[in-house]
Amino acid sequence: MIISGFGIIPVVLSGCTTTFLVSKDCYSAFLDSIDEKLIRMLCDTGDFRKIVDSTELSGKKGESLCASVCLKHSRENITKIYASFTSQEQKDLKLSFEKHGYDINYKPVEATGTARISGLRENLPCPAQGPGY
Repeated sequence: MIISGFGIIPVVLSGCTTTFLVSKDCYSAFLDSIDEKLIRMLCDTGDFRKIVDSTELSGKKGESLCASVCLKHSRENITKIYASFTSQEQKDLKLSFEKHGYDINYKPVEATGTARISGLRENLPCPAQGPGY
């Protein structure tokens, strides 16, 4: 609550539950994104099914997440399902992504000049960011 000259004003704070950033081949998007390129990368390749199948997620949770990402393309459902996971289930899903060649919460960038020379992970060479990146 905030006390002002007009009395006590209630303040409503709302939190935002989100998923995590998924990156591969110089492309990044949040798991709950309904971006067409992310859907092609995860679903059309069959990678997402392999990633979920490699986790300890109970059948129903894993199936719901796969359906929301690959069939329904529902940001709201993806976010709700992910938020319902225990912290261990969330960690397990992220580790499974990494085991299948994806980076988590890392956005590759094109390095230039002295940054390229530094050799830091965030400066690894990435093809020029053309249309669609």
